[in-house]
Amino acid sequence: MQINQVFDELYDDYTAKILRWVPCYQNMVGDLPKYLPKEFVPQNILDLGCGNGNVTQVLLSAFPNSNYHLVDASAEMLLGCQERFKTAASFQYHQAFFQGLNFSEKTFDLIVACLSIHHLQASEKMDFFKKCYFWLRPGGLLMMGDLMIEKANHAFHEIHLQEWKKAAFQQGTEEEEWQFLMEHYDTYDFPSGMEKQITWLGDAGFEKVHTAFRKTGWTVLVAEKLDA
Repeated sequence: MQINQVFDELYDDYTAKILRWVPCYQNMVGDLPKYLPKEFVPQNILDLGCGNGNVTQVLLSAFPNSNYHLVDASAEMLLGCQERFKTAASFQYHQAFFQGLNFSEKTFDLIVACLSIHHLQASEKMDFFKKCYFWLRPGGLLMMGDLMIEKANHAFHEIHLQEWKKAAFQQGTEEEEWQFLMEHYDTYDFPSGMEKQITWLGDAGFEKVHTAFRKTGWTVLVAEKLDA
């Protein structure tokens, strides 16, 4: 089953599921506007891997007059977003995998990717960061809230999984759900370490990268494009 089909099936009650499964979801989604400069008001926003629209909803509350582009490979997720934001005027929807996504140079002021970049392999991340830099206007920001960890770092990875399971069960996850989540993680998730991604962002051209949030592997990075 392809990843878009998996998320088609996850659409029903998606928010309730993700709140049970992801310990730091509020930090990586609900708190996003807090990580932006106070004077920063983006005109054009790209939500990469928009899911059912939770990230866009948070941003829309902070920036109600902005133009939004929502991208997801899942048809069900995009249909849900179209219903959710049907009264909003400045919305465009794109059903696509990241690897085939293209926009014009200097289109966006803010690009946000929450819990989506980890579906890309390492080489795909490096290429995709270059695309994001190309799409951003000078002064634009790329924000990523995601799991940033190396599966190959067995000691740290094992500690992370133990803490993840403990937190997920405290939030209501049951054993059957956890087994499904771990099967999904093994098959579809390719997280990369924070330090590697900071290096790749720099290689893509981003002049400033800082860590806005970090707890075990759950991380929010903010990268800035400075050139004119």
